[in-house]
Amino acid sequence: MPPAVELIFKQMNDVDQQMEPIERLLQQEEEATQRLRAAKASEPRTWQKGLREFLSIDGKYDREILASTTRSSELREQIQQLFGFLGPSAHLRHLERELDAARRLRDASEAKARSVARCRALQEKRKQTSAAFAEKSRSVTPDRYGRELFRIRKKDYKRGNPLDNHFRKALLGEVFGAFRSRCLVCHSARDLTLDHFVIPVNEGGNFVLLLADGTGIRMNLVLLCRSCNSSKGESHYGQFFSPEQLHDAEVYQSCLLEAVLGNEEAMGVIRSWYELRV
Repeated sequence: MPPAVELIFKQMNDVDQQMEPIERLLQQEEEATQRLRAAKASEPRTWQKGLREFLSIDGKYDREILASTTRSSELREQIQQLFGFLGPSAHLRHLERELDAARRLRDASEAKARSVARCRALQEKRKQTSAAFAEKSRSVTPDRYGRELFRIRKKDYKRGNPLDNHFRKALLGEVFGAFRSRCLVCHSARDLTLDHFVIPVNEGGNFVLLLADGTGIRMNLVLLCRSCNSSKGESHYGQFFSPEQLHDAEVYQSCLLEAVLGNEEAMGVIRSWYELRV
């Protein structure tokens, strides 16, 4: 801040300090004047006291009111003199406050604009990443299911984890729709269950498998009736399912994959479970 402006602000601070007691006294005098006028107005004006006594009382109030008013005028004059001492710079503080408020408003607007720009950039980046993630998921070779191709952790061996439970509850309609509400093996529509297709839970398989490099997902789910599910047991999928059933499973899982990729809640569960940022 320039030295001249600092000097002006110092002068204004000095004036403020001198003005505070004067304004306090002025307020006290004005309150005293109001009390005197109220007392004068409430004084009984009966001629029974006698004209001389009435005039004496009335004159006393007038003199006190006049003295209080005079003191108030003197105090106001002192305030005017203090303002006159500052001259044109008396308005500088008000101007500075307006400029400061405008500066804060500008800074807030710029900060908001930067925040919105960052959010849009992140959204665009996430949209591009999500598009690449979806494209990679669609391009995963159907017949490749080696465990080394997927990211399998210790917690993936737990039965009833949040990811699988989401499919059993929130995505049950999508699963039934993708598999046409029929058992993949016997085509029964009764007593249907969700089963892990290739990698079972005891080997760390979830209904959705994440590629080892985290760039895409693979469905690991089929719809079977309870009887076929029991018959499958721990059998290898290549031995239990016929080539036609494996082909149908690929088609149905592709439909389910599209439903999952387009479901933000489901993708949120997958991102949370696998700790992804896509």
